[in-house]
Amino acid sequence: VPELMEKMITALYMHMPDDILGFARKFLDNYVPEYNPKEMGDREYRIREGHDMFWCGAFDPGLRVFDIVMETAHGTSYNAYLLKGTSKNVLFETVKSTTTGARHPWDDTFWEQMLRRLKNHLGGAKLDYIVCNHTEPDHSGSATRLIQTLYPDAILVGTPAAIGNVEAIGNWTAFKRMPIDKEGMSLDIGGYTLQFIVAPFLHWPDSMFTWIPEMETLVTCDVFGAHLCHPGVFDDCMTERQNEVFIEANKKYYDCIFSPFKSWMRQGMDKIRHLPIKAIACSHGPVIKQNIKLLQGLYDEWSAETVVKERVVIPYVSAYGYTGEMAQEVAKGVRAEGLEPVLYNLVDADMEEVKEAMHESKGILFGVPTLVGDAPEPIWELALALNSYTCKDQYAACFGSFGWSGEGIENIDQRLQQVKIKLPLDPLKFKFRASDTDKEQCEQFGRKFARAVRGEPINERTAKEAKPKAKSSKSDVPNDGKMRKWKCIVCGEIVLSKVNPEICGACGADGDAFILIGVVGEDEVPKGDFEGRILIVGASAAGVMAAKSIRESNQKCEVVLLSGESQLPYYRPSLSHMISSPETTQDPGFWICKPKWYSQNNVDIRLQSKVTQVDHNAKVVTIEDSKHGRTYTEKYDRMILAVGSNNFNPFKDSDFPNVFGLRSYDDCWKIMGYIKEHPEVKSVVVLGGGLLGIECAESLLHLHIDVKMIDLAPRILPMQLSEGASDIYQRFLNEAGISTHLGKAPKQFESMDGLATGVMLDGGEVVEGEMIIFAIGVRANVNLAIQMGLKTGVRGIAVNRNMETSMPGVYACGDCAECEGVWVPNWSSAISQGQTAGQAACGVAEPKYEKPMAPYTLKAFGLTVYSVGAIPKETNAMTLVQKDPNAMKYTKLFFSDTQQLVGGVSLAPDQSMVVPLNNAVTQGVPLPEAIPLLTMKFTPRPAGWQRRHRIGDLATLEKQRQSWLQLLKESEVLPYMKRQKWSSVASMATTVRRMSTMPKGSLANSSFGQAPGASFSFGNNKSFNNNSFNNCSFNSDPNGSDSDK
Repeated sequence: VPELMEKMITALYMHMPDDILGFARKFLDNYVPEYNPKEMGDREYRIREGHDMFWCGAFDPGLRVFDIVMETAHGTSYNAYLLKGTSKNVLFETVKSTTTGARHPWDDTFWEQMLRRLKNHLGGAKLDYIVCNHTEPDHSGSATRLIQTLYPDAILVGTPAAIGNVEAIGNWTAFKRMPIDKEGMSLDIGGYTLQFIVAPFLHWPDSMFTWIPEMETLVTCDVFGAHLCHPGVFDDCMTERQNEVFIEANKKYYDCIFSPFKSWMRQGMDKIRHLPIKAIACSHGPVIKQNIKLLQGLYDEWSAETVVKERVVIPYVSAYGYTGEMAQEVAKGVRAEGLEPVLYNLVDADMEEVKEAMHESKGILFGVPTLVGDAPEPIWELALALNSYTCKDQYAACFGSFGWSGEGIENIDQRLQQVKIKLPLDPLKFKFRASDTDKEQCEQFGRKFARAVRGEPINERTAKEAKPKAKSSKSDVPNDGKMRKWKCIVCGEIVLSKVNPEICGACGADGDAFILIGVVGEDEVPKGDFEGRILIVGASAAGVMAAKSIRESNQKCEVVLLSGESQLPYYRPSLSHMISSPETTQDPGFWICKPKWYSQNNVDIRLQSKVTQVDHNAKVVTIEDSKHGRTYTEKYDRMILAVGSNNFNPFKDSDFPNVFGLRSYDDCWKIMGYIKEHPEVKSVVVLGGGLLGIECAESLLHLHIDVKMIDLAPRILPMQLSEGASDIYQRFLNEAGISTHLGKAPKQFESMDGLATGVMLDGGEVVEGEMIIFAIGVRANVNLAIQMGLKTGVRGIAVNRNMETSMPGVYACGDCAECEGVWVPNWSSAISQGQTAGQAACGVAEPKYEKPMAPYTLKAFGLTVYSVGAIPKETNAMTLVQKDPNAMKYTKLFFSDTQQLVGGVSLAPDQSMVVPLNNAVTQGVPLPEAIPLLTMKFTPRPAGWQRRHRIGDLATLEKQRQSWLQLLKESEVLPYMKRQKWSSVASMATTVRRMSTMPKGSLANSSFGQAPGASFSFGNNKSFNNNSFNNCSFNSDPNGSDSDK
């Protein structure tokens, strides 16, 4: 009888309307007294034979609407599972705790159902863990209640996001927790191992899977679930018809829950594809045993990347036929531009078919009449089917006819703005019937829209309708000849220009990174009243910005700017490019200010002037002027120290002619001169794997010099990149030809004949090279400050938020300054600190230094690395990651406990991510608004990039080589070319192309090794003859063509 009753009640719940359900319930109560539904409900639901894992969930057969919008014709279940180990007991998920089971035969709440089953199986034992694979209230609603009332020592297990959600749902935070904050974490409960697989956005950011290898069971929460109440609990006890209903319910569940997250689902499926799954314990519907392979295949099919067709779907409603006429004219315009228009009259169209067509089309044009002050219901149904996760790469617009006011079109247009679909055109609307002239406008409307869909940059949104533009938009700037101030949001650089700058000379960001912050002479600039002499010691970013800031606020005081360098102030981040491209210095953008700026603004700049002594009581400095060979004294009233930092040198004995630092303009010319004079330099050891070291390595590779990079850190760019991004970038550097030696401390130089020949590392390994460059990190220059008696911090000169030191009237800024215990040696911080120091020194009342976001930007090897905001070292930080190592794309976002974006890391083939990520972090956007950052499109990295930069396509390096023509003379190169063992024909050809002639026999007695797939050309050199290659040998690629051999 119980088996018969179970089949009967299952069939009734799944297939019968409510009135028959009521009759059946009454029949069972009155005519089958031996039927005890409570006992049947409490029977043992063992997940797999021989294993102590049991279903402890709750039935909700009467549910007809779930989460407001999802119809549930067959009810649902809230599945929880108890796993009993030999040492610990674990509950997976809980149930709703807020409502009574609607129309359930045994009138228990969901909480009571779960609790009764849980206690029966535990038999008085304690519950040790509650695993929340996902935290919607229907899964975690009873978690905190369970801990507070029955199991106070139970530990909640989940991702950091899940734990935070449980706190908010239960309004309680005092429970014990085990955050799953990285891949590979597991938990041994005695006899069973729980392996946690982080799988975010299935369908919340908190989601994960739990794999139990000993019983080959996967706990998935919502994934593979379905809203279907099946008292038999398992899918292998369903009839054929019930199984069909179950698969249909799975599809509906997927469409409603997971369709916006298909890319995340593909990643999730890849993480479990290799597992030998025998049972899937999901959170709704039956436990899956017989449909595992079927559902995995269906999920792959449903999650496949949608192929968006370059066509335009035109759904419309037309009460009097007028909007329909407009739709036909719009379609004519679309067709005229070569795109396929697909029209749907929603009066008789299949709405599911229309939604599918919209999803698969690049363009959507809504035909919207206005009825009773709004758009008709079918149009709203389609508009509400769009969401910002899936339509970000689509285009849309709307048109229509109206009789009174036309609000329907405006309302749909606002909905399209909300989902952030691309809107190239304003809505087009006409009162009642469109005239012939109006119809021509409709056709043009269709034409323009089609061109936008095909990629033409069309944006005809009016200022009133468009989303407010950034202050920096080029179209907002009138052509009135006024000089404006632009700020780079990436690095903080301030640029004066009449129009939007095209590129930032400091960080290399493109014009989109600039915002307009004011017009010169028209802004409310704080005024300073100091009339004495201000001496600025140091003329890099901070010193120059201090001088600029002074002159903006104060024209009365005297400004003296001292620089120890031989050149006017320049953008230090551009230094490394000079090594392979000396013409960099010819670019006006290389210099922070034009030469005439200093004289025009009455700034007395003195080059090659070093302060050696300060008498602050007398307010006199001693200056060593190496340019004129003299030493003199100079009085001052106030002083700004902007003396910067220097490369850290871990070696006591580094006085070798082939060992160089890389910190100044003169350092670069010394490196270039040594390479010019010593062509035997084939490999260079770069000490330092930071931003400067990587840029230096790129320039050396452009010159076909091998690079061996040493860094004490265990990974590349640990301060700027997360671990995942570091791993991808290191692999990329290795592919480009850089040999990396990480996590090893340099111990001493190896030397021979007065030259350094390599660097010995801890452990005895020697990294050899013909030249060594220090790019190892920086130390603040504090010697002058110590001599003056200024207070210093841990890393630099101690200053307050006015940049004032411990000595009144003396300020410090930039790399040498430590503001309230924080030392940030980068360009953007130097600019902000210099501005504050300048204002404070010239008498501006209480200027306050606000620490900038301090982003880091690196453009090298065709990739852009960008890091901004807080990059927490704590492993429990909430993060979202999107990565494609093969395409060298990686984005990681960091969130606060309140799920606001606080930091981000991006590695991409172009700069597309820089501005959006910077803006999002600056604004602290909430998590849902940050998700589009993970799905941005990038310009693909060209195939074979490493080969072109390493050994091959000489044409791409022509620009760099041309810059060397002035540095290399034939008399210096020819002796070197004889009797050399070349690493490849390409490297030989590089040198040949630097020369205008090739004398007879110049390559005699040389040998060549041909790298596989390499090619070479001697350009326009016509002076070769048969004797040029006398007694030469070639090691050809044995698998190459006959011409190679």
